[in-house]
Amino acid sequence: MGRAMWPADTMKAKEPFWLPLPRSVVDIALGSIADYTQLVKNRHGEWPSQWVFASTRREGRDPENDDVSVYPNSLNRHLLRMRKDRALDGLPYFSLHLARAAMTKFLEKHISPVAASLVLAHSLPDSDREMSPTTREYYSVSQRMEEKSEAMRAWSEALIDSFLKAGGTMPTPSAGPRARYYKAKKRHQD
Repeated sequence: MGRAMWPADTMKAKEPFWLPLPRSVVDIALGSIADYTQLVKNRHGEWPSQWVFASTRREGRDPENDDVSVYPNSLNRHLLRMRKDRALDGLPYFSLHLARAAMTKFLEKHISPVAASLVLAHSLPDSDREMSPTTREYYSVSQRMEEKSEAMRAWSEALIDSFLKAGGTMPTPSAGPRARYYKAKKRHQD
């Protein structure tokens, strides 16, 4: 089991948010991180980053920032460009927000409406009366992770099962071949 964390300033509700990650999701994430880190390293060399997916820009709009994250809207922008280039013709319309609606419906049916709200970082109707802000901010670190864990496990298993039934294969890190490919490509461009 792993955990993803978002600081308060990145969340719409301006509250820190944690999400438990089942082992299968951790494995997929670690493979993606390894691939992405290798691609960025091929462009910029060794550099430390606090971000799981750091930007290939090494200087942000703020000159003091040399550790830039991938822009939060990058995947949406990529889907829009693919749609514009007609690369998604013949496929039903998809957006990241639609995944949230499908997840909510699934979790509401198979786990609970509360779990659906918790996983999507939505406040529950009684949340303000359950705990004082100081207690929540400094002393309560659970974030109802047990309920989120059950929901994330069920949702992840359902997604992976559907993906495999449709003929997909689970990803594996490919840093080696990609590293050689991009180094060779860069030499040709220089």
